[in-house]
Amino acid sequence: MRFIDLLPVFYKAITNRQVLRFSYQPFGQELFSLTFHPQFLKEYNGRWFVLGEANREPYHAYNVPLDRIVGEVNTVEGIEYIPAAKGFYQQYFRNIIGVTHEKDAKVEQVVIRTKSEYLHGLLLTKPLHHSQKEILPFGEHNGQWYGEVTLTIEPNRELRGRILMYGEGLEVSEPLTLREQIRDVIKKQMTQYADEE
Repeated sequence: MRFIDLLPVFYKAITNRQVLRFSYQPFGQELFSLTFHPQFLKEYNGRWFVLGEANREPYHAYNVPLDRIVGEVNTVEGIEYIPAAKGFYQQYFRNIIGVTHEKDAKVEQVVIRTKSEYLHGLLLTKPLHHSQKEILPFGEHNGQWYGEVTLTIEPNRELRGRILMYGEGLEVSEPLTLREQIRDVIKKQMTQYADEE
């Protein structure tokens, strides 16, 4: 079954509060059977995810990409459906980009410097996150041309991916841990593209 065909299946199961069972194969791992209480559908970057309660760690807010489901999805009888607490997923997604909460990550102030007037304007019209605020308009500052925006966000791989997508046009100023993570990725990329002697 194609993942797009699974959308109405999971939508119906969420609406009707049905427990499902299906085979799931995370990237690079063995296929396993999952008993699942679907609670929320989310699209990010052209990929659909369903979140809910599962019979496997992390149990709560278990995240399943639909394209990783293998074979048929079946309804399970005799197990009481576990609904999400009211407002849980609004809070769950509030401080992240995408769908991933990374272990030990916390909400921080992220300061991003824009290196061109065009890109600065683009970020103002298409913010990276709903918490984004302009803290420095694009212009000349201390002999350099840049602007700055800030995000109140939990750094994760989706945020790093969005920043890296803009290449040299964005620079993370704070926090230092995120700046170092971005720098490490760029160093590895430079090694990959280095000319061989």
